Amino acid sequence: MTISKHSLLKPLTAVAMTVFGSVPGTLVADIIELQGGDVLTGDIKALDAKTVTLQSPLTPTPLAIKAEHIGNISFSAKESTPEKHNEQLTLSNGDILPCQVIALNDQSLQISTWYAGDFNIPREHLRALQFGLQENKLIYQGNDDPSQWTTREGRWSYNEGKGYQCQNVGTLARKLELSENLLINLSLVWKESPNFAFRFCAENDKATTKQNCYELTFNSSGLKISRCLTNRTQISLASINLKPHEIDEQKLDVELRVDRKTGKITLLLDGAERGFWMDTFEAPEGNYIILNNRSNRGYGFFIDQLTVRNWNAGNLRKLTDKKYAETSDLLADINGEHLTGKLLTINKGAEGGLTVSLSRPHATKPAKVPGKLIDTLFFGRDKDSPTVAQGNYTVEFVGGGQLQLQSPTLDRGKITTKHPILGNCTIDTSAVSRITQRKNTP
Repeated sequence: MTISKHSLLKPLTAVAMTVFGSVPGTLVADIIELQGGDVLTGDIKALDAKTVTLQSPLTPTPLAIKAEHIGNISFSAKESTPEKHNEQLTLSNGDILPCQVIALNDQSLQISTWYAGDFNIPREHLRALQFGLQENKLIYQGNDDPSQWTTREGRWSYNEGKGYQCQNVGTLARKLELSENLLINLSLVWKESPNFAFRFCAENDKATTKQNCYELTFNSSGLKISRCLTNRTQISLASINLKPHEIDEQKLDVELRVDRKTGKITLLLDGAERGFWMDTFEAPEGNYIILNNRSNRGYGFFIDQLTVRNWNAGNLRKLTDKKYAETSDLLADINGEHLTGKLLTINKGAEGGLTVSLSRPHATKPAKVPGKLIDTLFFGRDKDSPTVAQGNYTVEFVGGGQLQLQSPTLDRGKITTKHPILGNCTIDTSAVSRITQRKNTP
């Protein structure tokens, strides 16, 4: 049996149709994207410095692919969501680890991870530590007057206990500081059949024109999630056969879980998960949310309980790169207050939570701050801090975080590698969304 190259290699958009399908949550294959842009799908069996072994449904024996030709590897979506940690550590080389903090002393930080075990990391390699990632920190709560929104078109009003209402065709748009991972909730209530669109991660405040964003629509045809693009027509990600007249309560609670890094969007309706879908295009980077009533009969239609949260915190906040590259340590609390000094210890407090001890200039005693009140700890940089070699691969984790790796190998669901700071480690692939090879690496 002869298999031509073109029967195995497909453009990424074609792979999206065959691998992801139209049924929610049906990503069943790993994807290897070659440096030339071609794509292979199947089940990755092994990886080492020279070869990736892929079991393809199109060949009776596994394919051996030279590692030098591989751009990145995306692993199939997992049926269950991996465990999540409440803290996130950024190392001196920029790597980000979701983790559980055990303790900090004057020499090192002890952490534990479910996907790679425990580590003891020297302080000179610590850059920042974020707390409270599982608390889904609030970015915006929709309970203010429409006049406070960035853009307002149409006759909008806000009623406590009912939400936003537009009596005709109209748009409300607001620019926020959106994180990479988002948790969006809103309740839709109607008397007559609604015609409503909600755009999120939008690059501007336009409700109908082409732009990079996601769009949820709910009307007499049902509920739909689409990927909008600036240079082509919308791509349908999800189509739910749920029509307004079929819902006796005339109310629908919508929850969207958006992971922009992996392109995974999960939908819950009235608390029940309806599926997840994968966006294969480059993630939209916009910060706008847009409410768009598309019906002239807007009376009796309300958007209530709108909240946008930072879902499992995605990435380190932008301020960490620019403002706090200082020699002293810094504690930023959840209210935006900053304390400088020397981070002494992190230990478990009397109630089981973490407590941070910070020595401050001119203070007689160290300040002791509960972890639940802390947003981020920043570790001062020493001018003589050691430089760290870059790895030739980068592993990206489901839900956020990444590690640079040197010559990883994969076998039986485990990635074995040497990290430039952590040393030898073994990573469970159920925590991994993608592996990317750095360009111009041997």
